[in-house]
Amino acid sequence: MPYLSIPLIALGVGGSFTLGMVLPLDHARDANEANSLTAFVLGIGYFAGALGPFLLGVARDSTGGFTVPVWMLVIAAFLKLSLAPLLHPGRI
Repeated sequence: MPYLSIPLIALGVGGSFTLGMVLPLDHARDANEANSLTAFVLGIGYFAGALGPFLLGVARDSTGGFTVPVWMLVIAAFLKLSLAPLLHPGRI
């Protein structure tokens, strides 16, 4: 199973980073707005990137297994997917 799941996770992480870098450019009206949106997206992204492993580690240490942390990742993925239809380029 790791030979399937690890490449899928890697593709998801790579795609999320690329999407996070491009989306502010699609939604910005000018260079200043693109700069502000990119700073906001990266700030939230790095905060979540730092907080995620900590929370998953706490969940793993509390439960003694990986079932809860994996379900936390599944829920986070579905939340991201549910927000995708709300993204409309050219509109803020």
